[in-house]
Amino acid sequence: MKKILISLLACAASVAASAEVTLFVAQGAPMCRYDGNPDQIVEMYTGFNFRFPSDTKQRVPNWDKEARFVEKSLSADLVELWGRHIDGVNEVSCDHVSDGALRWFFNRTMYFTPAAGTTVTEIRMKLNRPENPMPAIAMVEAVKGDNGTELKTIGEFTWNSADSTLTLKGSYNKPFFIMNMGENYERKKGTIRPIFIEVTTTGTSSQVAVPQFTIKRPMVGANEKVELTCSTPGAQIYYTIDNDGKWDGTAVTGAVRKHDPTTASTLYTGPFTLEKDAIVRAIAVKEGMTNSFIAYKEYYAMPEFEHEAVFDFTDHTSIKDENGRQIAKFETYPVVNPAVSAGTTEKVSIVMNPAVDKDVTISGTITNNETGDGCDITLSNSFGGVVELRPLNNSTVYISVPDDKYLTAIMMEASVSNAIELAQDIPGTYKDGFVTTSQKIWTYEGKDVYEVALNVKASGQYVDRFYVFYNDIQSGVADITVDANVPVEYFNLQGMKVEKPVIGGIYIKRQGAKVSKMIL
Repeated sequence: MKKILISLLACAASVAASAEVTLFVAQGAPMCRYDGNPDQIVEMYTGFNFRFPSDTKQRVPNWDKEARFVEKSLSADLVELWGRHIDGVNEVSCDHVSDGALRWFFNRTMYFTPAAGTTVTEIRMKLNRPENPMPAIAMVEAVKGDNGTELKTIGEFTWNSADSTLTLKGSYNKPFFIMNMGENYERKKGTIRPIFIEVTTTGTSSQVAVPQFTIKRPMVGANEKVELTCSTPGAQIYYTIDNDGKWDGTAVTGAVRKHDPTTASTLYTGPFTLEKDAIVRAIAVKEGMTNSFIAYKEYYAMPEFEHEAVFDFTDHTSIKDENGRQIAKFETYPVVNPAVSAGTTEKVSIVMNPAVDKDVTISGTITNNETGDGCDITLSNSFGGVVELRPLNNSTVYISVPDDKYLTAIMMEASVSNAIELAQDIPGTYKDGFVTTSQKIWTYEGKDVYEVALNVKASGQYVDRFYVFYNDIQSGVADITVDANVPVEYFNLQGMKVEKPVIGGIYIKRQGAKVSKMIL
């Protein structure tokens, strides 16, 4: 009997060990609110939209029938997540990532596909804040009825108000839809905002792992090459490059999109360059196994660069001053219960505390002399604890390098950026992202810009990250001139210019691209 018991326990341990967790997490979501231990993490980047790019307002997507769009999915090794809709039943997905959460609108569906050989046993979503009343979330399928195609509910999520989670449990080894049914299943209104979607699967996958891009950021320099890898030994990778500028991902026949890679696409034999903006899609295949899910990546082409700095305001602990000290320390972070502290915000100014990474400084101006507000790293508990840079109307954000460097490219990832403009006297190209329009990209082929000014024309702008690329000015280059006699300007700690600073006072010193805090 003892041997049998040991065998049963060993079998149970084997089954338990086969469960794996895939986590889809919104960029900027406070991970201190996640209590799991995922095997694989897929970031839902800011501005990500399952189908349509956002319109100029960048909050409500433009889903006019004539609008350009690119269908895309979020792919992990064991599960794929689409924003597919059910023809003739519900509306086309316009769900998108903003302010550290996926905004999932009522009457929209998400489509889950487990990898071959695996079974989804649980889906758990944590919301950035509870809605009142809570929309009904259900697993559904389309059935033909006397009145046409109708929806049938085959599983319902349960709500746990103690930890703001929605959970569905069961056993699903085939693709399925889950739907935001709106209030009381009436499909009239109701939006939820998951900060993460956790999917638990069991079984042994017989599907090839998803290809991975070694360049994770969305910018590729002219001196870089795109490299693809696959963790499945012996797998071959096939890819497509969509760079005709139309960004047309519409379906051609059924679920087949014209840029989806197949074994008839280009076989990957080594790293390749991109000369212009492109969407790269890839699959991995191996004989005897099911093809991988599709890997999707948007890349923006930029000039050659030598150095790179990254300012990730959503990870506020990484933002440092010129002495390497953390700038933002919030009293109410981490957020324990956003329902209690929903109205709480905290701000730390980058006017008085410029952010520095390597040779790059980000500073700004104030718009309110009384409060000192203007360009602030802001913690918002009304958004569930997300931290962003929130410049206000009429402020300016400065991105600069020392005068022995020059800037070549800047990319801004933002939830909302429609009112952030390049200052008129700055040369170069400034444009929206070709699919994700809340992204802004500045590039310049010259060698004479060491500071870029971004003017803010309206409040409600939420910036998550800046990627800054720059080069060294090589001594002896005849066409480069540097003015070493740039006038020095002084500002008080409220950001107001001081014409006659007093010895012993604490000031912000600005000379060209150099910004520092000092005692005179």
